[in-house]
Amino acid sequence: MVAVKVGRTETGARTAASHTGKLTGADTVVDAAMRQYGVIRVDGLDQLQDTSALLARAKPPVAEGVVVYSISGGTGAHFADLASEAGLRLPQLSTAKQAELHEWIPPYLSVANPVDNGGHPVGDWRGRKIIDAILDDPEVGVLVCPITGPFPR
Repeated sequence: MVAVKVGRTETGARTAASHTGKLTGADTVVDAAMRQYGVIRVDGLDQLQDTSALLARAKPPVAEGVVVYSISGGTGAHFADLASEAGLRLPQLSTAKQAELHEWIPPYLSVANPVDNGGHPVGDWRGRKIIDAILDDPEVGVLVCPITGPFPR
């Protein structure tokens, strides 16, 4: 279940209470109850729609580990921070898995998790090999590929 709950702040709660008859409640209590019952809390209607669409189409992960795979070390680090703050587990990939990834990714780039490919392997024959190798790890249930860069209009 995915939900948006208004009234996080005192001002928002006061406004919602005058409109909906005090259905907002203490935000910390509502937040805890949502976590306890497995409700995914999002901040707006766009996130509600995107998260619901993802959950409707995605298969349940085979493991709890999340790997971030990006073309930029900065983007990978940023997303790793966000994922960790959200309570997701980002396991460090094994030494053997890192060595395997370095068959296609230059050795000066970090592949422990997040995996930084430096941008080059994305569009050639190495791209699929890297993704398959990451997903073949038994600790990995979810692979996240944040996309950065300039995009044509």
